[in-house]
Amino acid sequence: LDNEKLKAELDDCKTIELAKDQTIAELCKDKEESGAEIKRLELIHKVLKSEMSQVSDENDELKKHLSDSRRDCQEKDEITNTTMTALRKIEEESSSVRHENERLKLELGKSKSNEDAKGQTIADVIKDREGA
Repeated sequence: LDNEKLKAELDDCKTIELAKDQTIAELCKDKEESGAEIKRLELIHKVLKSEMSQVSDENDELKKHLSDSRRDCQEKDEITNTTMTALRKIEEESSSVRHENERLKLELGKSKSNEDAKGQTIADVIKDREGA
C-alpha cells in the first residue's frame, strides 16, 4: 500500500513538474513575444520621435515664412499709404492748377474781347480814313 501511495505521489510530482515545465515554457515564450513587442514599440517610438522633430522643423520654417510674409505685407502697406498720400497731393495740386487754368481762360477771354474791340476800332478808323 505504501508502494502504491508512493507511486501515486511520484505521479503527482511528475504531473506537477510537467505543469511547471509547461508554465516555464509559456513564460519564456511570453518573454520572447514581449521582447519583440518592446523592440517594435521602441522602433515606432524612434520613428515618431524623428517625425516629430521633422514636423517641429517644418513648423519653425512655416513660422519664419509667416513672419517674413507679415513683414512684407507691412512694407507694402506702408508703400501703399505713401503712394495714396502722394496721389491725394497730386490730385489737390491738379485741382488747384485746373482752377488757375479756368481763371486764366476767363482773363484771356476778357483780354481777347478787349483786343477784338480795339481791332474793330482800328478797322473803323482805317475805313473812315479811306472814305475821307
